[in-house]
Amino acid sequence: IAPSWPARNAPAKAPPEPAPRSVRTTAARGQRQKRPAIVIEPFVAIAPPIAIGIAAVARFDETGAPAFAVGPAGLARFRDGAWSERPLAPQVAPAAIRGFAYGPSGEVLLFGDEIAWMRTAAGYLPIRVEGLAIRGAHVDHASHVALAGSMNGEGVVVEHTPSGDAIHVIGRGLTMNAVTRVGAALVACGDRGALCAISGGRGTAHAAGRYSLRELSPLGAGFVAVGDGGALVLCDAPT
Repeated sequence: IAPSWPARNAPAKAPPEPAPRSVRTTAARGQRQKRPAIVIEPFVAIAPPIAIGIAAVARFDETGAPAFAVGPAGLARFRDGAWSERPLAPQVAPAAIRGFAYGPSGEVLLFGDEIAWMRTAAGYLPIRVEGLAIRGAHVDHASHVALAGSMNGEGVVVEHTPSGDAIHVIGRGLTMNAVTRVGAALVACGDRGALCAISGGRGTAHAAGRYSLRELSPLGAGFVAVGDGGALVLCDAPT
């Protein structure tokens, strides 16, 4: 299931009329009243179920339209309201894939614990950084990829380009769990509230509390990160 995404290039609809607000409380005068519950709109099933064992890991791209799912049985792609099987290279074990990352021009990166594969028209191009345990990835281009994880007991972000690998050490005894780009900077989050911004080959690390951060996404000129214990970090602009 997934939210009912608006169709691409569809005309904008007028916002619905606000419903009258009615909040009931039993608190006595002078006591702090509870906030009304957040209303979440119903989810909509957008396609029939796919085969059992396929969707161990799945992710939509940023438009909310296409998606990939993978599991022990193989790889599937969701597009135009239907799932279809997609081939995997013999060297790519479906059970080893932990996640996907999408590029701005339709690139798709699959990554496991120790290796990533860039999906291209010619097949799957392996990307490996010796000693890196991968936990997250970001794609700028088919040949320019950022990987987050750990190496030799240190949390790292690796910029993988045709000119070589640039390894940025964020801190000892932690793992970086996700990475994305915000403007000119790469931003990553990790264990124990670790955050970093990397720009121009230099990185700046921050600690945002004690809870580990697991995912992050661009938001306006900044980003939002979420993690354990309901942790949420909102940044207006990375520095």
